[in-house]
Amino acid sequence: MYNNSSTIAIDTGIVVFTKSEDIIIKTLYVLISVIDIAANSAIIFMIAKDKRIQNTVNLLIINLSLSDIVAGFAIYPYLFVSISPDEKRADILCGLKHGQMMFLAAAAVNFLTLGVLSFSRYVLINHPTKVKWRIRKSQVKWISIASWFFGIALLSPNLVSYRYSPQEGLCRSYWPDWLNKPAFFSVTVILIVVPLASLTFTFASTVYTLWFKASSRRLARSNSVSGVQSSRRKVTILLGLLILALLICWLPFSVFWSLANGTSYFDQSTANSIKKLRLIRICLLFAFFNTILDPVIYALGNRQIKDKIRHTLTRANSIGIEPTNTAYD
Repeated sequence: MYNNSSTIAIDTGIVVFTKSEDIIIKTLYVLISVIDIAANSAIIFMIAKDKRIQNTVNLLIINLSLSDIVAGFAIYPYLFVSISPDEKRADILCGLKHGQMMFLAAAAVNFLTLGVLSFSRYVLINHPTKVKWRIRKSQVKWISIASWFFGIALLSPNLVSYRYSPQEGLCRSYWPDWLNKPAFFSVTVILIVVPLASLTFTFASTVYTLWFKASSRRLARSNSVSGVQSSRRKVTILLGLLILALLICWLPFSVFWSLANGTSYFDQSTANSIKKLRLIRICLLFAFFNTILDPVIYALGNRQIKDKIRHTLTRANSIGIEPTNTAYD
């Protein structure tokens, strides 16, 4: 039933990383994970604690932060699970370690949530009369649940498609005959390109309306840009920074993935298997760095979160100073 296979990683008998390389790379992963979990937990806590700032944008930011936290925990099996040739659960451990289902599912949730946030900006700014299209606070919870369901369902094959080969000391990914490598690559590209195109269109349309449309230019020239429009521009800048950080951090992995699955650049030789394992760990490190960029962008680009952080650090409650509550809609 399963004939199509591709080498994913080598677990025994072959040295892929020197001891010093292994220590350095794992240390970087763990350091990013600790910062990621702490910073994003703080973001969630601040928003959840103050109902005054629980608008649609900030509730979607909670889902973004949650996806980063899950990614922070999900990276540990990839780094530290070891597979023994005599282990009865070697196949399961192969899927857990190299399938990286939850890490990639969290990345999918992050991407989908940015798409929802961009769509909500697009409707609000480009189609203000389409009230029924707007995403309301009460809907964010169900949208967040749906994004996790879709992300986990999409990546669940990664957990069960791996088999351990004791003769080779390899973890290999096996796919059914009907899902060969070109078909897998084509389907995955469609699942990525369509949402990315939608995200690009909605964001670009929002930017055009707010900064380049004739009415917006007239307002800017007359120095009469309203507080609401200024707030909407700030949210759009925040969204743009989040999208840019995601694209830059995931670019190395995207290039690697395209070469590994869309071309014959890597064959099934041992040398290429070692090269793949080295490259994927480095590329994922760049992608993982996105989890600590997100809370930095929230803190710098979201006035409400910035004020909450300042309020907390200076203990302004003791002198009765309240944080600014800029209305983000």
